[in-house]
Amino acid sequence: MLKFAICDDEIAICDRLLMILEGYFEEKDVDVLVDLYYSADDLMNSIKNDKKIYDVIFLDIEMDGTSGIEFGKEFRNDLHNEITKIIFVSWESAYAMELFKIRPIDFIIKPLIREKIEDVLDVVINLVDQSKRYLVYSNNGKNGFVHYDEIMYIMSSNRVISIVTSEERIRFTGKLDDVVKRLDDKYFWRIHKSFVINPLYAKKIQYDNVLMRSGEKISISQKYRVGIRQKQKVLMSLEKK
Repeated sequence: MLKFAICDDEIAICDRLLMILEGYFEEKDVDVLVDLYYSADDLMNSIKNDKKIYDVIFLDIEMDGTSGIEFGKEFRNDLHNEITKIIFVSWESAYAMELFKIRPIDFIIKPLIREKIEDVLDVVINLVDQSKRYLVYSNNGKNGFVHYDEIMYIMSSNRVISIVTSEERIRFTGKLDDVVKRLDDKYFWRIHKSFVINPLYAKKIQYDNVLMRSGEKISISQKYRVGIRQKQKVLMSLEKK
């Protein structure tokens, strides 16, 4: 299922976008969930507090309170989310330089034209399909999968693997080393013989521990400290570009 957020303080714009999205994905026979927000603050609170994860966000630039640009900067720089696709929407076209560092995939000028939105959605589907990554696991002979974006961390204790998300804890028997082999290390960091974290959910990374956004503190064993510092430096250099 694709997960979309529409954030605009104009109710009519939200309703118009919702209608276009639902019609488009019904024709494509693709399951989609669309959440509506009428302020950037509400959207940010939902992402931070309710751990909502979206594939795509349609984001108005000019809103009362926090603007779309301010939201985008916090979303990319503070939450370190480079996965969610952002599509800006505005009545004005003079924002090109401000939007550059937020890395949107498109910028749509109001009033909304169905054909233009559908052209953007064609691109979105291809990009999301390419970026969708899942961890596949086996539990009691049955296979399951969890999207990378939903995993906060993975831990091992007495040969029991726990995949921890904001909504559930999935347990199955196995070795963490075998799980790590199936993960892309661009998205997950091994910090301990018993822990692998998703850095998107890390609130603060210190020399010997990681404070997760859930409030849990996980130790970084000496074996992995140098590697974690190097990964941090790479992230910081990317943010400065």
